[in-house]
Amino acid sequence: MKKPPALLLTAVLAIATVVIALLISDIGAYTGQIENPVINEFMASNQGTLHDEDGDASDWIEIYNPASEPVNLYGFSISDNRRNEPWVFPEVVLPPSGHVVLWASGKNRAESGHEAIVLNGGGRDIWDVNDSFYFDYVEMGVTEFSIIARAAYIEHTHPWAKAGVMIRTGLDASSSHVSMFVTPANGFAFQRRVSSGNVSEHTPGGIPLNFPEGWVKLTIKNTLLEGVSEVTGYASNDGVTWHMAEKSTLIGTDIGLYAGLAVTSQNPGNLAEARFTDVSIDVLPNWKDSSLSKNIGTDDRGSTKKDYYNILHTDFRLRESGEIINFFNPQGELIDGLTFSQQTVGYSFGRVRGGDEWAYFAEPTPGERNITNLADGVTNMPQLSVRSGLFKDSIKVTITAGEVSKIYYTLDGSTPGVRSKLYEEPIEIDNTSILRAIAVSPGLHPSLPVTATYIIAENYELPVLSIVTDPENLWDEGKGTYALT
Repeated sequence: MKKPPALLLTAVLAIATVVIALLISDIGAYTGQIENPVINEFMASNQGTLHDEDGDASDWIEIYNPASEPVNLYGFSISDNRRNEPWVFPEVVLPPSGHVVLWASGKNRAESGHEAIVLNGGGRDIWDVNDSFYFDYVEMGVTEFSIIARAAYIEHTHPWAKAGVMIRTGLDASSSHVSMFVTPANGFAFQRRVSSGNVSEHTPGGIPLNFPEGWVKLTIKNTLLEGVSEVTGYASNDGVTWHMAEKSTLIGTDIGLYAGLAVTSQNPGNLAEARFTDVSIDVLPNWKDSSLSKNIGTDDRGSTKKDYYNILHTDFRLRESGEIINFFNPQGELIDGLTFSQQTVGYSFGRVRGGDEWAYFAEPTPGERNITNLADGVTNMPQLSVRSGLFKDSIKVTITAGEVSKIYYTLDGSTPGVRSKLYEEPIEIDNTSILRAIAVSPGLHPSLPVTATYIIAENYELPVLSIVTDPENLWDEGKGTYALT
C-alpha cells in the first residue's frame, strides 16, 4: 500500500503526543517482598544506549535478585497490561544480587544459557613500544587464518580502554602485533606494531560503534616475503555486514603466532571487565579447549572465566508516553510493578541502589548496580520565537532556554533526546515541518518537549488540524497505523 504523505493528509497530519508530567511523584510502584526478584531499571526510549543481538536499539527491562539465595526465573512472567497474557521466562538462574536484562522489543524470544567468555584485564595500554594488558590466547601452528569475536561489553574504566582480537608474534611487551578493538568512547580501533620493538600505529575504525558492543575480525595471509604477513581488520555492528578498517604488514610471523582476546583497562591498578561471545578461529574449531592466558607488561592480575548469557525478548514493547509494567511469580501473583509516565530518550528509570526510591539515570546501567548520577528534578521547557501557524514563505525560529541548558531538536515530529541535533543557531524552515525541542541542564532530567507545527506555502481549502505523534506510531511494522492497515 502506498503511504500517504508523512506531514500532509487532507488535513495536515504532524505529530500527536499527550503530554504527561515527567515528575517522579507521578510514578506509582508496587514494592515486592524482599525475597522476590524485582524490576530494577528500565528504558522506554532507547536510541543507541544499548543494542540487542540484531543491532536494534530495543527498549529493555532489568530484573534484580535482592535475596541471599539464587532464584530461577522459570515460570515467572511480565506484562505491560494485566488484561493481556504475560510473557513467560525460560530457565534463567539469577545469583544473589544478580541482574538480567530483558528486551522489551516485541520479538518474543526466550533462549537461555548461551556461552560467553569474560575477561578482566588491567594494564597501562596497548601502545607505544611496550604493551601492558591481559591476553587470552592460543598458540597457532598455521600462518593463515581468521579470528572473530563479538565484544558484547567493555567496562568504561577509561575512554581508551580496549577489548578485541589480537594476532601477536610473541608474548613479551614489545612483540609485533595487529589488533582490532572496541573502546568505550572512541569507537572501533585498528592498531599494530609492525615489527618487534617498533612504535605502535593507530587507525580509527571509521565505522560508528553501537557501544558497548561491536564485532571485530582479523584475517592474516602470507605474503611473498618469508616471515612477513598481511593482516586485515574488520568491524561490524551486527556480525553480518563487515566493514574493512585497515590492512597492515606483520613482520616476524615465521617465529610463531599467538591469536586471542586482548583487554586493557588503561587505568593501572584497576581491572576492566570485557565480555566476549561468538568467538571463533576458523582453522581451530575447539581453540578454547587449549587457550592460555598471560598478563603482558602489567602487574594487574587479570582473569578469564566462562559465563552464560540469555536472549530474552518480550512479545510487547514499552510506550515512551507511559504505561504499566507488571511482574508475576510462577503462581500468577503480582510481586512487583509500576506505572510510569512520559520518558525521555537516552534516560533510564530505576531503583536507587536497589532500594524502594526511584529516579532517572542519565547514565543507564543495564545489568549492573544503579550507582550512576541521578537526575534531580526537571529542566524547564525551552521557548520558541515563532508559534505554530500557516506561512506563505520560509521562517526562522529561535529557541531559548536557561544559560546552562543545552537544546536538542527534531524536525520530523519524533521525540527529541540527547542524541538529536544540538541547537546552535536560528533554524530556517522553508517547508512544512514539525519542530520539537527539549532543554537539558546538568543534574536535571531533560525538559518535556515543546512542539510547533509550521505549514509553509501550502494550498488548502478545509480547516487545518495538526495532530502530533511519533512517526513510529504511523509507520512502525509492529504498531504503526498505516503498517497495520
